[in-house]
Amino acid sequence: MVRSVGAEDEGQSTENLAVEFDLPAEEGFWIAARGRGANPLQVAHTTPVYVTVNGGGFHNPSTARENLAL
Repeated sequence: MVRSVGAEDEGQSTENLAVEFDLPAEEGFWIAARGRGANPLQVAHTTPVYVTVNGGGFHNPSTARENLAL
C-alpha cells in the first residue's frame, strides 16, 4: 500500500528546503521523499528510511506472507 502524505512546500532556494509534519504511526513503515524541479524531467528521491514501532518490523502484515512465498 502506498500512502501519500500531503506535505508540500515550494522553496525559494534550490540548495535547502525543509518540510515538517507529524506522521502518526501504529505500525512500522518506510518513508522516502521526492523532489521535482521546474523541468518535468527533474525528479529526485531519497533512499528509504525504515521506521519501527514498539520493536516491530516495517513490513506490511497483510502482504508479508504472500511476498515471502514469492
